[in-house]
Amino acid sequence: MDASGNVIVAGEAGGMLHVSTNGGSTWATGGSPSGTWTSSAVSSTGSRIYAVAYFGNMYLSTDNGAHWTALSPASAAWEGIATSSDGMTVAAVAQQAALKLSSDGGTTWHDVTMPDGAGPHWW
Repeated sequence: MDASGNVIVAGEAGGMLHVSTNGGSTWATGGSPSGTWTSSAVSSTGSRIYAVAYFGNMYLSTDNGAHWTALSPASAAWEGIATSSDGMTVAAVAQQAALKLSSDGGTTWHDVTMPDGAGPHWW
């Protein structure tokens, strides 16, 4: 959800991503890919929306969910994603994989070393 509470994202298990730009009064799927959505993150202005799918890809929308672009990290058992208020710093975690971090809005990614290595317990 963005800072105003207007942009909200909801994902179906085995379905589409739905985006509301009016606090949940109406919803649209736009060009959403299908997936088992596990997490989403929205910048404070709602201009950048990220979503990850379990055993799927990571996606970004910059137009309120009308279109989605797959980001470069490979398909994984994605569990969670978070973004900074401006939407340019992004962190994502998958089961038994390194924490991924991007400081350029998802264009490039690098692994973050965790205290005791990658494991199924990182969220």
